[in-house]
Amino acid sequence: MIGAWRTRQEDLATATARREAIRLAKRVTACDEDLAANRREITALVAASDGAAQFDEPGIGAINAAVIIGRTSGGCAPKPRSRCSLV
Repeated sequence: MIGAWRTRQEDLATATARREAIRLAKRVTACDEDLAANRREITALVAASDGAAQFDEPGIGAINAAVIIGRTSGGCAPKPRSRCSLV
């Protein structure tokens, strides 16, 4: 993994590129972890809601179910203009 590279004696340009690659690799890993946690939270929220039955439909996962619930909840959420606008 790039984030675990050790330091070396190298020219400034190479050292800078390596340092930036390490920083970006660590950021990508952190973002992946954040996204996984977000998906787990959304899945739990949808499963606990009235929209849990949407999981039984083919192709509807946690994110799509959350969008559908948000678009059709009747609160402040705008109503969909058409069936296609839910996609």
